[in-house]
Amino acid sequence: MARGPERRRFLGSADIEVDALLTRALEDAHKLKVALRTAMRRAGARPKAVDAYARRESSRSGARAAPAAEKPMHVRNPSSVATFDAVRRLTTMIARAEVDRSPRELAPLIDPRSWGASDGVVAAALLVRDHGGGEYKPHRLEGVKLGEAWGPGLLYEYARSDIASFENILRIGQYTGGDDKLVRADYELYDCLLCTFGSFTAPGGLTANAGYFEASVLPDGWSRIEVKKCVKVRDLTPFDPGNRYDFGEMVNATIGAALSQWVNDISMLGAVA
Repeated sequence: MARGPERRRFLGSADIEVDALLTRALEDAHKLKVALRTAMRRAGARPKAVDAYARRESSRSGARAAPAAEKPMHVRNPSSVATFDAVRRLTTMIARAEVDRSPRELAPLIDPRSWGASDGVVAAALLVRDHGGGEYKPHRLEGVKLGEAWGPGLLYEYARSDIASFENILRIGQYTGGDDKLVRADYELYDCLLCTFGSFTAPGGLTANAGYFEASVLPDGWSRIEVKKCVKVRDLTPFDPGNRYDFGEMVNATIGAALSQWVNDISMLGAVA
């Protein structure tokens, strides 16, 4: 459990030594993500309102638009669905699309180390180690190229939108990169450090944040990308009797709407794209 925001630095801005080869690989992965996101838009997978949000965030950061990948990318059969289990208070989001790339070509995008190199809601992602007492410190994998298999390990994730933000530690069970048939990364919540809804901030927040990113080869050489994410928010106001309005329980009941930008991001295969 995190020690509290006043005693823990914001890991999303951590200044760490980065391998030059990994930096270059992340830049290449970002170009491919831009190409995939552009192809997803052409396939009609994303609302214009969310596109405007992405452009605004890019403008805020001062980032220049990355050039498209040299080889044009094509997407077909995009689909997405979000469901809410009222009994378990669990929101599940699944998105799929078929892409004219092999799983091996898509491996750098699915590698958890590149999840922050997109224009989606995941603003930062970096490997960390648990030093106990809610203290996590960044570290890097030595000699493992982006897209090659690794794991298990811990990944810090900072996800944000105009509505809410979360700082999470995810446990990556195994990332099976570098394969011609299947590339997959499974993850589950290890620790939720901090969550913010509007002006409301609280340590912790999520009790479930699990899923996977997968690319599997199709008979015609294309790949099917599938993204699944399951989220549950704890009762953020456990001592509220909830006579007429209980904020903590309301968040779970309306997370699909309150966190619509997360839902839209999953529909765009975030954080792969």
